[in-house]
Amino acid sequence: MNYQDKFFNTQSADKTFSFKGKFFSECVARYPKILYTPDRTLAKINAENFYPENKKNIFSLRVDVDEFEEKDFLQYIRILEPFKKYVTLFCCVAAFEKKEYLLKELKSMGFDVQSHGFYHHVYNDYENNYNNILKAKNFFDKTGINTTGFAAPMGKYNENLMLALEDLGFLYSSDFSFDYLNFPHYPKLKNRFSKILQIPIFPICPERLLLSGFELDEIIAYYDEILKSLADTNIPIIIYSHTDIRYPGVKDFLKQFLAKISRSDKLYKCNISDFASWCLRREDRDFSGVTGILNKNIAAGFLKIPDSSLLGCVGKTSLSKLIKKAIKNAIDFETVTPESEIKGNKIKKQIKLFVRKIKGDNL
Repeated sequence: MNYQDKFFNTQSADKTFSFKGKFFSECVARYPKILYTPDRTLAKINAENFYPENKKNIFSLRVDVDEFEEKDFLQYIRILEPFKKYVTLFCCVAAFEKKEYLLKELKSMGFDVQSHGFYHHVYNDYENNYNNILKAKNFFDKTGINTTGFAAPMGKYNENLMLALEDLGFLYSSDFSFDYLNFPHYPKLKNRFSKILQIPIFPICPERLLLSGFELDEIIAYYDEILKSLADTNIPIIIYSHTDIRYPGVKDFLKQFLAKISRSDKLYKCNISDFASWCLRREDRDFSGVTGILNKNIAAGFLKIPDSSLLGCVGKTSLSKLIKKAIKNAIDFETVTPESEIKGNKIKKQIKLFVRKIKGDNL
């Protein structure tokens, strides 16, 4: 596979990351696009004058709201409210059924609220993706929230997701199985580039670190290193977290981390939707239409390649795990969509329902 093929490749892989002898993993893009950006020979720009207000970099926090318990969720919101100008909440709508008042409250508080789909799954086919995103969009519309941004559950990416987002009028998506640690750019869809701008983020969330046995001070130290590394490479600093009752330590992390961010005068702090809008205003359509990259400045090497420890490495995967993953992908296995709402191939649907029955959530 040549250099350009890797730039346009959309395969994902389980990669291992580490920090001070502790290891953790995430499914991300197999080929980080920053390593294969074409044509770095163009004239470079002054990084100091690139980001808004001549800041060193931008900072934004993506928070995925999957399942939650209301009391715990409101604790998260109280923590995030002082920093709401640079927070985007990607809400999985199934968690808000009969709790529409919470979405309305988030809107009234001034949070940027965007879509994480209705059910917490990215489907392989167009029809199920379209129905899932449309159902969420209709729910948001009823609460007075116009969603133009999307973040894929589990960071999963495929072409049918992009096509569904295009047809439903979205502007951007953030899917780290497509790319991470990079400036926003457009995915290639066969003979053209998508209309959906991809917003890469740093793909390791604090919950992963807690699962790996990290203490709070170690998590803070890890993200301090991330901040420095991304600032040095000019890569937009966008991290993500969840509102998950199973990881109460995340609240303490967010309190300390966001307080530190708030004191920085080197960062332009904004929500992801505002950052996407800023990027689109800088787009050179003649250039992006041919390369997928927003403008010549980005292609010219404005971004520096981060340390390999941040990019992760593909590790060995057991044969049984590979087989299991292949089966799940072949039948698009998930347990969150009601049987009556599963669309498409009837045979695949019946196989999925059969596996649900005998395996439950354990496939």
